[in-house]
Amino acid sequence: AEILLLANGVSFRMNGSGREYVASNPEFGIKQLNPSIEVSKKVMVFPNPTTDKVSIQPLWIETGPLTMHLVDSKGRLIIEKTVTVHGRELVVDLGILGLSPGTYIITLGDRKILMQFKIVKE
Repeated sequence: AEILLLANGVSFRMNGSGREYVASNPEFGIKQLNPSIEVSKKVMVFPNPTTDKVSIQPLWIETGPLTMHLVDSKGRLIIEKTVTVHGRELVVDLGILGLSPGTYIITLGDRKILMQFKIVKE
């Protein structure tokens, strides 16, 4: 099993059967798997708290696919899917997922970078 410990104490564990998250004090973290890529440490997540959509920008890629994982505050995986970035921005519609109010962690990544964000849904 490979374990990536993110800057905020949240680990991302990959094993043969899938992915598992362990959350403790999730705020914001970046795990740069390829240090030659320039990553902004001033990524904005807004509005936060939100009732439905949240925008994440600027991301490290201009346009293209990323893997997104959404977990709840207990570390349970809610959704795992491929999303598409446009103009260094990703808009995530939490409203269509039918989520209850609470704290969620969004992890975005590719083979080079993992970024993690805490989102509060009202």
